[in-house]
Amino acid sequence: MKIVTVVGSKKGGKTTVVCRLVEQLKVAGYKVATVKFFERASGIDVSDKETDLHRKAGADITIASGVSETAILKKVEEREDLTQLLTYVPANIDFLICEGVVDSRTHRVVAVREPEDVEQYVNEKTFAISGVVASKAFTHRLPIVDVTVDSRKLADLVRNLA
Repeated sequence: MKIVTVVGSKKGGKTTVVCRLVEQLKVAGYKVATVKFFERASGIDVSDKETDLHRKAGADITIASGVSETAILKKVEEREDLTQLLTYVPANIDFLICEGVVDSRTHRVVAVREPEDVEQYVNEKTFAISGVVASKAFTHRLPIVDVTVDSRKLADLVRNLA
């Protein structure tokens, strides 16, 4: 499984980059999973609805199963890191695309709003720059890919990662 994380500034286009990348990989026939780290929300469950009430009652794990989706909710003392989250990903997944997951071991796409914000997110694993900034006129040593124009180019870069 190849793991790529999309990091960057608020409103920098991370979600758009992730969605376009997933779309391209799926069209090419790959199995794709995603991980999203939430920074501003304390949880993903709706307060005082069924699953929240189950957890408040003391359930260690709550499985919510709807007509078209299933979610596993569990209380954690602190955010699980990427290594822990990988235990939930099925073995047949070809690509795991993460949004907002800062992990120095994973390949990285930087998605920011302004050119001056790029360098604070670039590390030795960064292989591309995208997001809102990709539509602006600037140069960088890394490939700049505007996924709203050519998402296949970014998908090709991801497929060719070691």
